[in-house]
Amino acid sequence: MGRRAAGSDTNPVAFCVSRAKAEPPTIDDVQREVARLEEQYMESSPRRWERDRVVLPPFFKRAFHAATLRELLFLRATLNWRRNRTSGL
Repeated sequence: MGRRAAGSDTNPVAFCVSRAKAEPPTIDDVQREVARLEEQYMESSPRRWERDRVVLPPFFKRAFHAATLRELLFLRATLNWRRNRTSGL
């Protein structure tokens, strides 16, 4: 469309979402990143993330299935969404 735009937001999550819309990664990059993350999660020992899960406040244990919460803890610690545009999904 040839339009030029400018925007500003101090919220890092809003920045991440806006960037994903403006500069989406390729499907090949996404598939590679997902495969890498799956492998890294299994190598990191999901039991390690269980130790982090059990010390969370009760809200999180009620809001998420245990396996999902372990995966979220891993992703939060692993994704470099500020520097890697594929991880910023």
